[in-house]
Amino acid sequence: MLITVMLQSFLHVYFWLANQLIKSFINIGGMKTIIALTNFSKSSYNAVKYSADMAKILQAELVLMHVVQLPVSFEVPLSEYEFNAMQQEAQDELAKLKTMLLLRTGAEIIISTKVITGTMLHEIEEVCATKKPFLVVMGTERRSWTERFVFGSNTFNSVKNLHYPVLVVPQDAVFRGINRIVLASDCKDVDELPLEILRELVDVFHASVDILHVSTNNGDELKSAVNFQIVKHRFDEFNPRTFFVSGDNIEQAINSYAEENNDDLVMVIARKHNFFQSLVHKSQSSHITLKPHIPVLAVAE
Repeated sequence: MLITVMLQSFLHVYFWLANQLIKSFINIGGMKTIIALTNFSKSSYNAVKYSADMAKILQAELVLMHVVQLPVSFEVPLSEYEFNAMQQEAQDELAKLKTMLLLRTGAEIIISTKVITGTMLHEIEEVCATKKPFLVVMGTERRSWTERFVFGSNTFNSVKNLHYPVLVVPQDAVFRGINRIVLASDCKDVDELPLEILRELVDVFHASVDILHVSTNNGDELKSAVNFQIVKHRFDEFNPRTFFVSGDNIEQAINSYAEENNDDLVMVIARKHNFFQSLVHKSQSSHITLKPHIPVLAVAE
């Protein structure tokens, strides 16, 4: 027991010193920030590990965040002791997670932890307003592609309402860099194309970019559309390959494309009443499953 306590104390001091050294050599104000949400489930642990590996490559600060969500009503009021115990338990779990991630990354990233009590979406928005993250990362279990977004409605609501990119990491995803990115779009959201984050990902990971145009209309009609010409022009710097998919089952088309091309990341634009939301609603009934290792990046304005 004594040896264990001494080892934990040593690791704590070691990682504290390592983080201080990192801070002394890096301009924190110019660093990117990744916020990784965890509810301490297996899927969220995997998303946090994925976030740490990505943060190491991006030289980004990683914020581990847990929201203690209280029931709307209590038959018996929650005592101060019970409330404090919930928060302390969450802080202890985050501390263990932080130590594990520092070991995983060789203490080459700055990691902070945050335990907040309240409504999940509201608290995420509050932290994002302060941190202005490069990415917000959420984990999800093995389900149909769209059910990943639902995640008890929390993930989908966050994707739909946050003004920051949300990366949804499936339970089996393993970060091995990002070599292939595919942007799935219906060409109706040309003013909201995620050029900035796409440019940063391409610059850091030297990734190739494909544009997958999806439509319920004939592909030839889409090729001649004015919006397509605008999209093609805006993405010229990435020298992308362009593909067209038409038909009633858009989910299946994206699924097939991702499987055939071994994509590392699927990007979509999250908007109310647009392609992304219609895709989600359709897939809840069709249960189309993308390869379980492919993260989905939903980009909002």
